[in-house]
Amino acid sequence: MESFGMANFIYIISTSEQGNGFSGLSTWHKVLAVLYVLHYVNRALITPLFLAPSMSPIHIEIFFFAILFHYLASSTFASWLLGYKTVLATAGTPEAPGAMYDTTIATAPKLTGYMAYVPYIGLAIFLVGMYGNIQSENTLFELRKEEAHRRQKKQDNSAAVRPDGKSIYDKVYVLPPAEGYFSSILFPHYALEWIEWTGFVIIALSVTTLNVASVTAESAASTGVVQLAPFYAPVAKFFMSTCGLPLPFPVLLICVNIMTTTAVRARWGRTWYIERFGEKAVGGRGAFVPYCKWL
Repeated sequence: MESFGMANFIYIISTSEQGNGFSGLSTWHKVLAVLYVLHYVNRALITPLFLAPSMSPIHIEIFFFAILFHYLASSTFASWLLGYKTVLATAGTPEAPGAMYDTTIATAPKLTGYMAYVPYIGLAIFLVGMYGNIQSENTLFELRKEEAHRRQKKQDNSAAVRPDGKSIYDKVYVLPPAEGYFSSILFPHYALEWIEWTGFVIIALSVTTLNVASVTAESAASTGVVQLAPFYAPVAKFFMSTCGLPLPFPVLLICVNIMTTTAVRARWGRTWYIERFGEKAVGGRGAFVPYCKWL
């Protein structure tokens, strides 16, 4: 699923003539593009093809919705990165004007003072998160492989497939022991992926210029702008008006969507662990917040 988004992103970046395409991007914009592709090379190719012992099937509707999400996310991010006009607006009235946020990044701002170090901090956070994400997933994969081999040895069978024709790793589930990455949470790979994307947002913050203008709902309706959903409007106001920071909206949108969807999966996953292995075996570990049974 992720491969569709990655391929679409590479196609847009490599074929677009907007701002001279990829070659016309600043160094840090190129870094963002490379990190995005690197993340999905691991997620869409390396992990499922070479590392995961088996992959669970998914419903066809989920498959197509995931493709749609990654297509829209990659298109939005690529277009924003290339400098296509990206204007966001919050609703307002003549008495209480909303705000228009121009998040276009045609050129990178000149970074001075402490801001010159911000993208490096973001890059370090991204790499630490990605490394931890890969390591924790590999730990889980190895545990599943060990359990499959243990069962195979118990049955005195050295075949790579079961009598039903399926791989010996198919539907082999384990509860990770409470140690290492799994000492306080059950889904560290999700939490570390959030850290990874947080670093990505920090880099994007440092290469986006701030441009805020007042606008009424009437003028916003007659302008080519994206009307922010009510729950994103306070975020935009906090970033741009309160903190005086730019708003890399497409990047933030990707990060928020990944965090929310994986948080739900982790919460359901903890419930599944309890049903399969028991409350005592799971212990006080949280899904993605240390020692929090609700999260």
